[in-house]
Amino acid sequence: MMIGAILTGGYGKRMQGFSQDIPKNLLELREGYTILDRQLRDFKMAGVNDVYMLTGYRGEMIESKIGNSWKGISIKYLKEDEPMGTLFSVRNLLSHVSEDVILRNGDTVCDLFIGDFIEFSISRGEAATVLAVRMRSPYGILGIKGGKVVWFKEKPFLNHYINAGTYFLKKRVREYVGMEYEGRDIENTLFRRLAERNELSAFKYKGLWISVDSLKDYEELRNIYSRRMDYEFGYEEFGDDSHIYHIIKNRKLRIKGSGAMRILRGKVLLNGKSVSGRVEIGGNDEIETENESVVELGRDVSLISPE
Repeated sequence: MMIGAILTGGYGKRMQGFSQDIPKNLLELREGYTILDRQLRDFKMAGVNDVYMLTGYRGEMIESKIGNSWKGISIKYLKEDEPMGTLFSVRNLLSHVSEDVILRNGDTVCDLFIGDFIEFSISRGEAATVLAVRMRSPYGILGIKGGKVVWFKEKPFLNHYINAGTYFLKKRVREYVGMEYEGRDIENTLFRRLAERNELSAFKYKGLWISVDSLKDYEELRNIYSRRMDYEFGYEEFGDDSHIYHIIKNRKLRIKGSGAMRILRGKVLLNGKSVSGRVEIGGNDEIETENESVVELGRDVSLISPE
């Protein structure tokens, strides 16, 4: 059994130019669908059905919004009466559970399939794993030669990785959590100690990852979700004449409508037979993905989970 946990102490008014005084994970990606909904969906896709909310400021708003369950996920709350830091939150959580834990920051949106992160972490010998993404420069980069600019790149990805705020904590991490530290945040205490003792592995991820630290970050997410819909099997991107489904591995889906399907990436079975390129499909057809796959469908065709 795996336990999920979300650090939910951040709040929206910290973002410059944004006035709502609410936890950041209650910000809506689109009407009726919040960052927290997205994160809980990620857990559900990976079969993690018990989640702890590690709340602080405005934690009662989260409890009022979500309650004790979300689409089959059991929700429990551990609340700080005053800010104590993330190290305290982790210590408090591990005093209530005995299982391995998937811990997430509450203000990030990421297309990582958590099941892959779990498999990688379990295969490693270290006590904990951190999700790592490449750092994007906040500024344009100049190439200068002889006093002249010879090339320009607008906010490129740099050859450095940053902490993406998702962690796998094995049971034996408790011996490190209980040690004495001077700081209050897990990054400068627990994870620094784990790294010093070769007990921290990294899972490198190249897909969508956004941390909501500013109004600009939030607007970027809102723009993405103006043409996107999430499902328990992946997500759909809308185009003018077609839509593209990004589907995680080992999923069976039914086809609604008839028309053309084009396999853009991955291995897809149509009614049990491997297909590639462009194929014709009908309303009684079923597809199955053997690995992470991307398919394009005409605007009158869609995918739905089997009943």
